Amino acid sequence: GFPWGMRPYLITLQDDLPNPFIPKPDFDDDEREADAKHGDDDDEGGDERVTVRQRRRLRNADAEALIPPADGAARGGKASPSTAKRAGKRKHDEAPPPMRVDLEGIERRVVAFPVPDARYGQIMGIPDKALFTVFPLEGALDSEQSWESEEPEAGELRAYDFKDYKAETLLENLNEFDLSANGKKLVYRLGSQLRVIDAGAKPPSGGAPRKSGWINLQRVKVSVDPQSEWEQMFREAWRLQRDHFWTEDMSQVDWETVYRRYFQLIERVSTRSEFSDLMWEMQGELGTSHAYEFGGDYRPRPYYGQGFLGAELTWDGEAGGYRIGELLQGDPWDRKSNSPLSGPGIDVEPGDVLLAINGQRLDAQTGPAQLLVNQAGNEVLLTLKPRPEEESPAAETDGGDAPESAPAATHRPHNAQTDAQKNAQHGAQFDASPDTQNAAQDEEISHSVVVTAVHSEATACYRSWVEHNRRQVHEATDGRAGYVHIPDMGPKGYAEFHRGYLAEIDRDALIVDVRYNGGGHVSQLILEKLARRRLGYDLSRWGGLVPYPIESVAGPLVALTNEHAGSDGDIFCHSFKLMKLGPLIGKRTWGGVIGIYPRNALVDGTITTQPEFSFWFEDVGWNVENYGTDPDIEVDIRPQDYAAGRDSQLERAIEEIRRLLEVTPVVRPQMEPRPSRAIPKLPPR
Repeated sequence: GFPWGMRPYLITLQDDLPNPFIPKPDFDDDEREADAKHGDDDDEGGDERVTVRQRRRLRNADAEALIPPADGAARGGKASPSTAKRAGKRKHDEAPPPMRVDLEGIERRVVAFPVPDARYGQIMGIPDKALFTVFPLEGALDSEQSWESEEPEAGELRAYDFKDYKAETLLENLNEFDLSANGKKLVYRLGSQLRVIDAGAKPPSGGAPRKSGWINLQRVKVSVDPQSEWEQMFREAWRLQRDHFWTEDMSQVDWETVYRRYFQLIERVSTRSEFSDLMWEMQGELGTSHAYEFGGDYRPRPYYGQGFLGAELTWDGEAGGYRIGELLQGDPWDRKSNSPLSGPGIDVEPGDVLLAINGQRLDAQTGPAQLLVNQAGNEVLLTLKPRPEEESPAAETDGGDAPESAPAATHRPHNAQTDAQKNAQHGAQFDASPDTQNAAQDEEISHSVVVTAVHSEATACYRSWVEHNRRQVHEATDGRAGYVHIPDMGPKGYAEFHRGYLAEIDRDALIVDVRYNGGGHVSQLILEKLARRRLGYDLSRWGGLVPYPIESVAGPLVALTNEHAGSDGDIFCHSFKLMKLGPLIGKRTWGGVIGIYPRNALVDGTITTQPEFSFWFEDVGWNVENYGTDPDIEVDIRPQDYAAGRDSQLERAIEEIRRLLEVTPVVRPQMEPRPSRAIPKLPPR
């Protein structure tokens, strides 16, 4: 087994078994040394001087004397062939002796493998060896894949040899493995490939498919009857709900009747998507959140890889191109959260005019989105119109006139290359069209940049929104209140919380925004940190003041929520109120708090989820499910507010935090007077 996945361990079942990881002496060598010392000559030693081997033979002979003779053979005699055959068959058919397990003190017989701490997966045993998989340490944020598309991680297969007392790597790059019934063969999987090798041995390299052990799965052909498959999948999903739903009585839903009601509709289903609709309707009879169905054997859909530039682009007929608006400014080190136009060395600013993409001219009918199809992740060539000449400030003279030598205008700094050289270098030759282009426009094209189009602007938009909210809070409170947004209660949300929390904790108050929270499982960890109350400070000469408890809130808290916060976001909001951490502002939350553990796949890869983990609270019992939690102060964002770009919920939170700062003074340490340890002076005579 693996305690917390950090190191494999074993448990000795009998209390007289030694630790298998401690090297033992080679008894055969000891016996040979003893034989050489005492000798095999019985004349010198007599009957009393027998060798170690002879003593072992005597012990074996004593043990054999207790075994009754086979049928038809006297002790010491030889059985007939038929008798020996019957005895051999009877011996083969006899059940093995029962396994003895000494339960007393078994918890003290846990022994760890002498291998480094790591992330271990499976473990299986073969004669004289233990096989286990090891996976690299990776952060939860290394992949943003969803349940539907998540690929299993690849690791190594290692073997611990109990004879040599060491571990070795047998092969690299596998997902999982299994052993044959007799333990002689091992099959492992890498993606969609399978390979069979000798258990405990390193696999051969190269060779024909049959010799190398790789199984050609392309040869496998399976004929599927969709109607039969959908019926089996329906029954399986229905049984999973019956066996795993959080309450045995299925919340008093007649689950047998639900089965009969929907099963008869399968014969009318004609496509996989229609079957998915039927599954959702069947599971919807439970009236419970988190009863999902996703994945499955769908025909792959086309992927066009829409690219984005992370900026507002508006057609400007007078300029003959698309005017670049505000750039999405996110983390410069993260391509996904920053506009490609704001990268280092890229001379693009709001107000510039985009004329062409990859040499193709833009016009009122041909927008940037059209020319960025299939360009996500690719380098694209952008051609921009030169900026208009800017008036140079005239030098002040007594007469008020600029000197003749002063330049009248300045131009955008470009490379010294000619327009023709740039266009030839980048291949940016426009398709001549009398409606969109003329020679004069060609001459104006003198500035080109190469950027990498991003797959999505969502991350950049999110970062821009959070930073805008934080600036608004800082400005409205004169820097006394901080702002943190938590997008979900999973790895991303946990990282985002600490990113903002650790930067804002030195302020007097904090606004915690959980609007649009997608749920997860870390709410109690975040609540535990928010519940810390600052009691004092730790001061060092060079380190400055450190709050105690560390990372604690100095003053009031306010939480923001809305109808799009759900699951663990629901739980966070309701717990925030129960713990009386501060007022909750916004709209009633989503209302789905019965958790799931997606792990059971149907025959075509479909995943159905069973609501397994329900929540009860001391004030409302089970009733956060299907209702949510009400805010202390209800504030809606009206359509006219949204159109005007006003966040009325955040404005109300700022108003409340300012009020709380007035009525709840924040106590800071008094730096003077500090303790004096000087020697007391004697009073004057």
